[in-house]
Amino acid sequence: MLSGALAARTTLRDEGFSIPGYLRHRALRLLPPLWLSWLLICVWYMARGSFHFDVPAWRFALTVFGLDGYVSYALNLGPSFYYCGEWFYGAIVIAAVLWPLMRWLLRRAGVAGSVALVVVAEALAFLALGRDATLLWRSLPVCLGSYLLGACVSEVRLTRNVVASASVCAVAFLSGLIIVGLPPAVRFQLVGLGVFGLVELREQLLESGGERRPSEGLARARRVLVRLSGLTLYFFMWQFAVIRWAVPLAAGSVDHAFGAFDYWGLAVIVILVTALAAALTQQLERGIREFVA
Repeated sequence: MLSGALAARTTLRDEGFSIPGYLRHRALRLLPPLWLSWLLICVWYMARGSFHFDVPAWRFALTVFGLDGYVSYALNLGPSFYYCGEWFYGAIVIAAVLWPLMRWLLRRAGVAGSVALVVVAEALAFLALGRDATLLWRSLPVCLGSYLLGACVSEVRLTRNVVASASVCAVAFLSGLIIVGLPPAVRFQLVGLGVFGLVELREQLLESGGERRPSEGLARARRVLVRLSGLTLYFFMWQFAVIRWAVPLAAGSVDHAFGAFDYWGLAVIVILVTALAAALTQQLERGIREFVA
């Protein structure tokens, strides 16, 4: 889904799919904060003596780029980009080959028609494969539907319809969190859609900030929303790692000596680290743009 959104983000106003633009958005905005958070979690667990978090170095490197699902999915040694449906190089191929079709579909069917197509495709996959999360997550209809869903988010955002963007974000995010019984594949897509929509809304607010001078209160509220929406993306990316391992340990597994205080302490530390990484990443991207220009 992030792949589709980033592909649309870099090409919806142009005619062709731009691999350099896609890579710049993905590498600068997603990889550094997640990599630092992931590294911090690994160090924390190893420092606490958790033998259950013994991740080989080669697999850790693959995890950073989202490739471990191809070579070691069955091992299931820890959280990774794979669980978010983010296949780094595979996504580039899918985006480059399918983006002309997706672009045509968005123009012909519009956002509503495209989202309806996503729902139908994933419903058929659900009926055919049952509730097996592994099969659903790796099935072609879910992968392509997720990609198109991300493109739809960017299309809504680029129309500068703030109300529509905020509504899509809120409905998707809350549906993924509240609705009981959803398959993990569908739940993560809904939450991810809401999170990415918040970040897209953040970009829109940043761009619209210079069009007219807002009141002091509105400007302050906008700054708070921008910061919160940026942190939400990074929170979503690392929360699976923390919840997958920390919650069971905090529930009473004394073997790992990991308590509830450690869990919340780790949460606060990771939020601070990811916020710093996000700020540094933004400065790095700005510097690269100025250098190239």
